[in-house]
Amino acid sequence: MLSISYAIALLITIVLEAMVVFLMTRGNRDMVFASIGINMITHPIFHFIVYGLLPGYRWPEKVYISEIVIILAEYLLLRHLFPSSAFYRLFGMSLVMNGISFIGGSYVFSLLYG
Repeated sequence: MLSISYAIALLITIVLEAMVVFLMTRGNRDMVFASIGINMITHPIFHFIVYGLLPGYRWPEKVYISEIVIILAEYLLLRHLFPSSAFYRLFGMSLVMNGISFIGGSYVFSLLYG
């Protein structure tokens, strides 16, 4: 069952990352929609890694390892969907997308859940 906090986290991630892609691509709708679809794939993977796959690690290490995996996964998915785009453009977009959603999501959750 989908928890409310997970649904909020997914929504925050999708909104923030879609905004980043929109701004970085000057409104390229294909990339915006691709980023939404990619987030529907990678967001549950991130949570599985953090909460299920790394039981021996402390919280910051879990998140850092998970973010690195997701940045690489999202880059590879973007590369598959947009093979003619430059490496630095797609990898940079993945870095910025995940950085903004991590910072923004952390801030919103601190406001909501103290």
